[in-house]
Amino acid sequence: MEDLERVKASSPFDKINYTIRQNDSWKFWWDSVILIIAVFNSVTIPLTLSFDEISETLSNSNYYNWINMTSAVFFILDILLQMNTTYYDNDGEEIFDKKKIRLHYMLGMFMIDLVSSIPIEIFFPGHILRMVNILKIIRVFRLTSIINKMNVDEETKSQLRMLHLIFQLMLMMHLVGSIWNFICKNNEYWIPPLDFVYASKYPQIYRLYTESDVYRYLVNLYNAVLFLGGNEMGPRTDLEITVCTIILVCMAIFNAWLFGDMAVLSEMSGRKQAQFQLQIDVANTAMKQMDLPTKF
Repeated sequence: MEDLERVKASSPFDKINYTIRQNDSWKFWWDSVILIIAVFNSVTIPLTLSFDEISETLSNSNYYNWINMTSAVFFILDILLQMNTTYYDNDGEEIFDKKKIRLHYMLGMFMIDLVSSIPIEIFFPGHILRMVNILKIIRVFRLTSIINKMNVDEETKSQLRMLHLIFQLMLMMHLVGSIWNFICKNNEYWIPPLDFVYASKYPQIYRLYTESDVYRYLVNLYNAVLFLGGNEMGPRTDLEITVCTIILVCMAIFNAWLFGDMAVLSEMSGRKQAQFQLQIDVANTAMKQMDLPTKF
């Protein structure tokens, strides 16, 4: 009761000795901004790590570098906010104790958030350390909590969750396509399935490696769909065989989870429509039995 009294402050930063409540409305909008930056990173980071031409083009763009620096500032501020934001324990109780909040965050996402906040591309351009940037994409999973906090009806939330699943599918295709190009681009041995028709023709069979990065991205995006379906990818080197096996297993699990959730959400939406229709039928039947006029 004492904690609840202390949260009635005029400013969010005055609440509970500078502790921010999990369900503050302004925290919702802050998380939305972080989500937008994370979506931008989820698109650009795999491209810059896997495709050299795209990486060079973006690295020479002042706008891209400015966005990277700005996102780093936002991520660092986000770490400070997370260390002062309440959370709910397993019993559903909101925790206000500062020590518990910081310990909970330290044992959770702190290290990932801290490492991913460093603008490595700016300080170490072209260095292998930029692989760490892939951790920035993890922030995109905040979309789940943002949808849960929305002040809308359950029907709308179900539709948003369905769109969220579609977004996750597209993101997975994007990541897998970029990863596969990164694995295959050094040796240039691998032949995409759509070029199997050139099996007896050289150099057409290796035409993928002479095309632009845009074409190579589209081909690898198509290959990611084949991975999702568990198709033969024709790996040639030991590394390609190993990575291909891991991707196929992961995609099989992702496939089952994704379409399982889609089926559940579709069934929930259909159930609500059926319940509503049942209420209408009951009302119409009652009106008919009471011989009520259909028009007034």
